[in-house]
Amino acid sequence: MKRTLLHVGILTGLLAASPMYGSILLDFSGPGGGGGTIVQNGSNATGSSIPITNLFIGGDPAVTGTCTGGTVATGGCNYAITNGVLAFNSAAGTISIDGDIANLNGSTNLSTGTNVLLSGTGDSFTVTNGTGTITVNITGPDNKNTNLLADLSLSGTNPWSLGGFAIGGLLISGGGTTGTYQATSYDIGNNSTPEPTSILLLGSVLVGAVRLVRRRAKA
Repeated sequence: MKRTLLHVGILTGLLAASPMYGSILLDFSGPGGGGGTIVQNGSNATGSSIPITNLFIGGDPAVTGTCTGGTVATGGCNYAITNGVLAFNSAAGTISIDGDIANLNGSTNLSTGTNVLLSGTGDSFTVTNGTGTITVNITGPDNKNTNLLADLSLSGTNPWSLGGFAIGGLLISGGGTTGTYQATSYDIGNNSTPEPTSILLLGSVLVGAVRLVRRRAKA
């Protein structure tokens, strides 16, 4: 009985000490007027020189509570990105965001040079045409810059789930399924629940140990 209770105590301590976070949202976005181009060729689309100027971090209070180097926003923090550029290629199934973020939570890891903030692959690219418009939606896994994750105390949480990716554009030339568009609106959202396997495993073992204690207590 005492040994089982000791095991439960140890497991409880491990759970308490483990860096567990809730779902984290990293959302990259650009200026209101847009910019950059989207070139469509049939069912494929390529985006280049699309400016990214802001990173919104929301979700877990332990990550978003201080906003050091950023500004407080509803549900999280905003951080300015300089030299930010989004590129994607649906035929190759690739996406990347380069840029710099100064003093993210007091760190200067991302404030010099041009850093690859996000790189990933698209499991699903959907290109939709309207009247003089185009919309590109992408889902799939991606990886974050390790310095970016370290600054957020989220080391080891790659890969993330690339979702909520929507790019809109207005036709510049061409038309139909072959044309060039100016990117006018875009929003790239990422979600992650760090280390879910470890959390579930430890939780399952703890529940099992508690049940064993109850059985022995009844015996």
